[in-house]
Amino acid sequence: MSVHDVLNMCGTIAARYRGYLETTFYFRDPLLRQSFAKALESEDLIKGPYLESTPVFTRGATPRTLLPELGLNPDDAFLRAIEGDRPLWRHQEEAIRRIAAGRNVVVATGTGSGKTESFLLPILFHLYREFMMGSLCPGVRALILYPMNALSNDQRDRLGAIARRLHEYGSPFQFTFGQYIGETPDNAGDSRRNAQRYERERLPGELVFRDQMRSTPPHILLTNYSMLEYLLIRPGDSPLFDDGQSRWWTFLVLDEAHQYRGTRGMEMAMLVRRLKQRLRQGGRDSPIQCVATSATLLGGEADRNGVARFASALFDAPFSEEDVIVGERETIPDDGHYTLSRDDYQVVQAAVESPEGSVSAHLRALADRRGLQLPAGIPVVQAAGHILLSDKRATRLRQMLSEGPAHVRTIADQLFPELSGSERLAGLSELVQLLAAVPDPLSYNTGTPTPLLAPRYHLYLRSLEGAFVRYLPRREVTLNRRQQEDAACFELALCRECGQHYLVGKLGGGSRTGQFTEAIRDPGHSEFGVDFLLPLEDQTDLIEEDEATEEAEDQARDQGRTYYLCLRCRAYWREGLPPACEHGSDAGSILRVIRQRAREGQDSLPHCTACGYRGPDPVKEVIHGADGPNAVIATTLFQLLPS
Repeated sequence: MSVHDVLNMCGTIAARYRGYLETTFYFRDPLLRQSFAKALESEDLIKGPYLESTPVFTRGATPRTLLPELGLNPDDAFLRAIEGDRPLWRHQEEAIRRIAAGRNVVVATGTGSGKTESFLLPILFHLYREFMMGSLCPGVRALILYPMNALSNDQRDRLGAIARRLHEYGSPFQFTFGQYIGETPDNAGDSRRNAQRYERERLPGELVFRDQMRSTPPHILLTNYSMLEYLLIRPGDSPLFDDGQSRWWTFLVLDEAHQYRGTRGMEMAMLVRRLKQRLRQGGRDSPIQCVATSATLLGGEADRNGVARFASALFDAPFSEEDVIVGERETIPDDGHYTLSRDDYQVVQAAVESPEGSVSAHLRALADRRGLQLPAGIPVVQAAGHILLSDKRATRLRQMLSEGPAHVRTIADQLFPELSGSERLAGLSELVQLLAAVPDPLSYNTGTPTPLLAPRYHLYLRSLEGAFVRYLPRREVTLNRRQQEDAACFELALCRECGQHYLVGKLGGGSRTGQFTEAIRDPGHSEFGVDFLLPLEDQTDLIEEDEATEEAEDQARDQGRTYYLCLRCRAYWREGLPPACEHGSDAGSILRVIRQRAREGQDSLPHCTACGYRGPDPVKEVIHGADGPNAVIATTLFQLLPS
């Protein structure tokens, strides 16, 4: 997908998101309606797209060379099944070595850094070692906890693929795994949980029914926090732990460990302690090894000690700074010798897309002009890689993205200063596509060529946290409550039916005069209460209340009183009283309003004063939930994805 495609996609998503917000929150006042639409166009609401590249990490040993150092000499079929000739990242190798040495480990590397292999390979090595010793029998060796079933599903697919390759390559070693979640059927006759589908979609090595996992526990058990609680207390699941079954438990893995902070972290810590106690009762006489993974737990090298303390508290197990594994990124060398033009990139792109097996005359001529000697008989993509590797512009792009994501327009401006605005984006688009399609010549030595660039795009959409109005120096809507000097900012609420706006807050300091402060929403607070002020700028058709009811409410709750509100300092005073601030004599600095107090003990109005609407929560702040916007964004993205 080109940069232009991404820009168009992001523009469409942003437009539909703004359109959803604009129609959901309708302002009756045309001036505020226009101002709200203008505020939705602000950069504070939508940012992007940003271009990011998956980092290239420092390579380490291959499993084939590493395993003998760990005391294992597996069969060739096992090595092929785990892609044993593919070099590990250095942090994967380090994690495997530490886990093999019996250490507890935190793998705190970025997204796409292969955290799963860092704990999955040591688990498989442990199972293979038991197989070679003749002690591999049914029983859980590793429990992997995921915060979401979707992540557990991904791991299920990965384990199934490895088990399939073991069978296809003829390895005598086999392992079992099972995903024990709420949707897992009890047995083959469990029609409520669609047991037939689970049986039909069973993967190699997989146990798909609960009764299977109870009678012959899998070697690797996938589940979530909630289900683990049930497993620990339900008598029916005791075969996973009791009668000596706990002696096999060796590894406990928490994926996305950064989610277990605060209250949730304390709950998880207590659950881990209960699990360990149950394992001791079931025959486990040595500590279980603990592994945590997270892409966001570590902010930098200085955080390693804090992460180690966090893991120690979470698992009730020892972790040192050295047990916190971080990714070591390869630096992009400054090997550029020339700067290619857009025409040059198009020549390279045409050569890469050509079905010809040898280097075209145009590509060789380009290399000759740049003083680059291409070996005879070299494949086209390798020739293209050598040409791009010495390009200063391509090198600069890779270096920029190694430092973190950047806005595509910023990148285009820096890389193609000699071009006009639209041409800069076109040039960036061509360069990104080319680098993503051409392998790095240096990676051929590893046996697994990787592209010069692995691009990813990000678009950020901010949810509304309210809408606010300022009257000075002009009446306008803003999406943040930042106060300006000598101009107060007021939160807005809208009638769901007619779009009439209200100012939301609390008349503090008594009913006659005081300061209009922010509303206090906590019902347990002694000052709990919300006032809705109806501006009287253009109100000529207010709904009249029954006089007896209105008088009773006025006496009980000071409902319906008319006030003046200072638009500079938020002071207010009841109509007929002298101004409560120095700005009160300036007609342009005050607003006449009617107080509409919320229901007793609640924080909502019973009806809209302007139109009489009495539906559920008739006057609402400009705040939306997640379902509506997420549905709009997801639907739009799905419609725009290439088929």
